[in-house]
Amino acid sequence: MKWKPFFYAVLAGILAVFVVFLLNGFVFEWAPSIGIFLGIAMSQYYGQRLLNRKKI
Repeated sequence: MKWKPFFYAVLAGILAVFVVFLLNGFVFEWAPSIGIFLGIAMSQYYGQRLLNRKKI
């Protein structure tokens, strides 16, 4: 497994949670943060896999 796409996906998820934390008035809520993190991280990871796939 290559770590670079996984690292970028986790970083994008953390950044998304941080932006929501700032927009929410510095109030952290677990359930929406976990959902946002997983959604952004998974879409980023699988999107990178689709874009970097070699065409035959």
